[in-house]
Amino acid sequence: MNIHKSVEILKPIAVFKLDNDVTLLVFDGYALGSDGKTYYHIGKEDEDGDLITLGWSCEVDKATVI
Repeated sequence: MNIHKSVEILKPIAVFKLDNDVTLLVFDGYALGSDGKTYYHIGKEDEDGDLITLGWSCEVDKATVI
């Protein structure tokens, strides 16, 4: 019996190292940490409406703009 499974292969769009030595592989909308956790972008809008990165958090369940 042959079993075929569709697998989505994603390439990270960026790689970051956090202050706590966790490396993040950033994909569209989330990041996977070397500690096995999923991280989400935390940002804020400046006066021109551009998004500024404040950091990444594994304690939220979606990207957050404050």
